Amino acid sequence: MLVDLTSGTIATIVHWIFTLLNSFQGLFILLTTCLADKLTRDALLKHLKRNAPASTTDSVTTLDSTWRK
Repeated sequence: MLVDLTSGTIATIVHWIFTLLNSFQGLFILLTTCLADKLTRDALLKHLKRNAPASTTDSVTTLDSTWRK
């Protein structure tokens, strides 16, 4: 090898870069495989819209119509 990566400043920098990239490995996989696929994005958006909390006006209207019955 041309550069000694067993000790020294360059070795420390290379080790830190390696550690940072490995710590974000799951995020990279998520971004490149899951969110890049259109079907997965559509299903995720559909799921998030379905589970979105109701606004206060919707819940008041529902409660008001329930009391009138």
